Amino acid sequence: MTARAASDARRRRRNGWLQRALCLALLAGLPSAVLAGEAATGTTPANASASPGEHCRPHRDLRCWYLVGAVGQAPRRLALIASNAGALEAGRRRVEFIQVIEQADYPHRFTIRQLEVDCNAGRFRILGDRVGHPDGMVTDAAIENDQWQAFSAGRFGEGSVQPLACNPGQPGADTALFLGNAYRAPDVIQHFRRSVLAR
Repeated sequence: MTARAASDARRRRRNGWLQRALCLALLAGLPSAVLAGEAATGTTPANASASPGEHCRPHRDLRCWYLVGAVGQAPRRLALIASNAGALEAGRRRVEFIQVIEQADYPHRFTIRQLEVDCNAGRFRILGDRVGHPDGMVTDAAIENDQWQAFSAGRFGEGSVQPLACNPGQPGADTALFLGNAYRAPDVIQHFRRSVLAR
């Protein structure tokens, strides 16, 4: 292993621990029933008593969703949620990345981005961007930058999806917290708001 590869591996582990700590801080103090999950339309609950990967049971229509990061304190928290949407060519993955904004008066309550992740090069690009408004409408948004970018250059927490997208198999507890299975991004957002942010 080269010195650079070893350094990159240490950085990924450190970032994974940091993400885990941020996720746990967001969920700290919630009743155990919340962590066990409340079934929402189109979702199956997570069970926090076991490791996250053990309960990811993707079905034909349901995908596994993970909390990959969090920033801020109530009532202005930002949660970062992601789901692997599938493999592309060698070393590339498609990821659906959600930013859930707790602040009720913010003009966009959430964003949903379709990302293409190049694990070998440590970069991503945005393929699609949608925003959710307080009135419940979801609209397409213009993509500010659809060029390849290093994860370190991501402005909206995109780097938090790298461990989920680029590690083979189910993510470990040091990478992400399993939230549940859901058909669509708005389903997992509704479930997360009702079971986590509203408490």
